[in-house]
Amino acid sequence: MEDEYKQNQTKYKFGGAIPLLRKFQQDSFWTERRKYSRAEAWIDLLFMARYGTETEEIWNRDELIPIKYAQILTSVVTLARKWKRSRAWVKNFINVLEKKQSILIITMDNRRTILQIVNMGKIKELLQNNEQQTLHQTIQQKSSRKTYKDKDNTVNKEIIKSEPSINKLLYLFSKVNPSYERLFANMTERAALERMIARYGEDRMFNLISHLHEIVSRPYAPRITTPYELELKMGKLLLYLKQEENKDQKGGVTKV
Repeated sequence: MEDEYKQNQTKYKFGGAIPLLRKFQQDSFWTERRKYSRAEAWIDLLFMARYGTETEEIWNRDELIPIKYAQILTSVVTLARKWKRSRAWVKNFINVLEKKQSILIITMDNRRTILQIVNMGKIKELLQNNEQQTLHQTIQQKSSRKTYKDKDNTVNKEIIKSEPSINKLLYLFSKVNPSYERLFANMTERAALERMIARYGEDRMFNLISHLHEIVSRPYAPRITTPYELELKMGKLLLYLKQEENKDQKGGVTKV
């Protein structure tokens, strides 16, 4: 039970973390002149911490100072100027962080301050684990979508084979749609044809679609290239044909 409690403590302490990119330091929101809050000052320290795993030697005030992973080389004066706070405020804030066990104070004075971020390694590990988990979830989602897609394609192929009358009507759209082949596997287009056959009859639909290329080429005729568009614009098309028939009974206008 004690081990489980400790694991849960760690989980809730570091769970829900989000990566904050270092380039955010160049964002206008971050560079805005202001007094830093304690939260902003803490984030700034995280930005300043060395993230390289190898120790780096930095020349500071005539000395070569080794700075390890998760350490910060700065000074109270520098932080006070940057955060627009007094030196006393900076020292008090750093002491608060140490009491919270968020940092270790290696040395602190006005001229040189070296701090160590506690648990930075765990935070980095957590973010890496989150990235791997996100990648794993993405792969699983893509795999699931592919499985459903393959299953749907199998079902669609069976439907296409079992509906020769629909296929015959779809082929007629080749005269108005150069990409008519795509209509055969489109369930939305097939469903539109099924509804129109049920309403107007297969023979009437065959006659209409057979002459569709002649109709849509006329001025002011509705532009139709798919079964769904035909269903959507059927009212306008029938009205157009009726008006054309009234204009000239001998014009050879196709009757629907």
